[in-house]
Amino acid sequence: MKCEDGMKEKIGEVTLNYEFYSGKDLYSDGEIEEEMLAVSMSGEPEKALKSSTKWPILYHFSSIRENLLEWYPVERGACILEIGAGCGALTGILCKKAEKVTGIELSKRRSMINANKNKDCSNLEIIVGNFEDIHIEDKYDYVTLIGVLEYAGLYIHSDSPYIEMVQRAMRFLKPGGRLLIAIENKMGLKYLNGAKEDHTGRLYSGINDYINIKNVRTFSRQELSALLQEAGAGEQQFFYPVPDYKLPKEIYSEETAPAPGSIRNYKTNYDRDRLYSFNEAIAFDQICKDGMFSYFSNSFFVTCGTGGKCSILYARYNRERRKRYRIKTVIEDGKEGRIVRKAALEPAAVEHIEQMAANFNHIKNLYTNTQVLPGTAENGVFIYAFAEGKPLDELFFDVRNDAKKFIAMSQGCVKKYYEFDEGHAEEFHITDRFTEVFGNRYPVTGKSLRYTNIDYIFHNIMISGEKALVFDYEWVFDFPIPHEFVIWRSLSQLYGKYRMYLSRQISYGEYMKRMGFDGDKASIFQNMDKCFTEYVSGKRQEEVYTKNYVKKAYTQEMKGLY
Repeated sequence: MKCEDGMKEKIGEVTLNYEFYSGKDLYSDGEIEEEMLAVSMSGEPEKALKSSTKWPILYHFSSIRENLLEWYPVERGACILEIGAGCGALTGILCKKAEKVTGIELSKRRSMINANKNKDCSNLEIIVGNFEDIHIEDKYDYVTLIGVLEYAGLYIHSDSPYIEMVQRAMRFLKPGGRLLIAIENKMGLKYLNGAKEDHTGRLYSGINDYINIKNVRTFSRQELSALLQEAGAGEQQFFYPVPDYKLPKEIYSEETAPAPGSIRNYKTNYDRDRLYSFNEAIAFDQICKDGMFSYFSNSFFVTCGTGGKCSILYARYNRERRKRYRIKTVIEDGKEGRIVRKAALEPAAVEHIEQMAANFNHIKNLYTNTQVLPGTAENGVFIYAFAEGKPLDELFFDVRNDAKKFIAMSQGCVKKYYEFDEGHAEEFHITDRFTEVFGNRYPVTGKSLRYTNIDYIFHNIMISGEKALVFDYEWVFDFPIPHEFVIWRSLSQLYGKYRMYLSRQISYGEYMKRMGFDGDKASIFQNMDKCFTEYVSGKRQEEVYTKNYVKKAYTQEMKGLY
């Protein structure tokens, strides 16, 4: 709908402002944008995500993109300027957080995709045109440069376009405001290991410092920090999205850097085929052990200004689940100490979160040698105190190259931490709820507990001084489940974490056999675990739609390593 002055248009509740539009789109993803416009107008992006294999569809319509900013606290009543709003992948989450959002975007077509995608956002205006030509009198509490700074050389006519871009963005901030920047790290480990540079589509462009490449560049950790300092951007706070800022599943900070064993399975690439010359999990283990993760992280998310540091230090998202189980976990510096918050990402997940308080009461006295951390649930948020220490599985890093010690340590941990009070035990018997969650294959006999915490795995047992603290009990069931399955699952995940070290010494099957699981028992438990995963995430592959987009990774022959 055109407005009376002819310079504005309404799409749903969104205002498109053409006052500074030259009449020519200066940036485009090409013909795919016609398809993207149709998707945005259909109002069914999830349908398109499940049926497509095209990177732009995933990149512009997946809710996983929102993980980059969903956790970030925005003050009530805030105004946000989104420079480079694009097709609106992050615009919607900004509109949920702020009272007013102003987007700036070069392309009319991309702005129309954005407006249709977020057409119910009455607090959104998109100004179409080159950032350099647009004049805005308003000041904002937050200004974002998400995937924008690297292009400053194309659109800012200056001897120092990247510094100039930051300085111009800062001019739109109110006193105490914050600038939010996301950008790739040119020294990111995946680029060292054969992932093509995002903007040039070539191998090692960033590693080679963009020699003979004009008007686009990313920066190392130290370079970016120095650039922001020279631009006068104020106090900096760096975060590290994993695997990268485009489709992040976790957000780390300087205070919550990943430990050895934390980063696994990031060989996956969605935008284009890649090489894969060495095992990134092994490399990241050493990098994390040596305190170098901030240098080799694939991306950065940086906040800067004078408005004080963010209190949230870590975030993890579980979006690739059925809606009733989609949650996030954050670690935050609270007024009375560091806390952990688990919150529902969908209204349907509120019940799942609030059930955790009841779960605590059910399992608090199950095991003899561990203590369950208590928490409180309210309005779709479960909160408990952060426990200092190391997860039990992290302690195995020191014996990763010695299968005998690894097995002995595994046996010792099972004996110590899986000893339960016999008063809670009963004989396993089949129920309808069991088959609903775990399928129709099960052991004939065996002990079960009155309540079973499926999350009672080594990773969720925190060794804190002399105490062993259980800090995650999202999945607790009140029907009989073989207790041996809980042990099998914990050991299976433990071996999986260190498989790349152990496989040349002892196979998974041999390890599990040494731990007492082989033959029919192992097969039954594998099937139970598969059924449980499907219960949480969905049975059909399209429900975990990211699998459709995975591109090839060409590896070298390295026996036993992959």
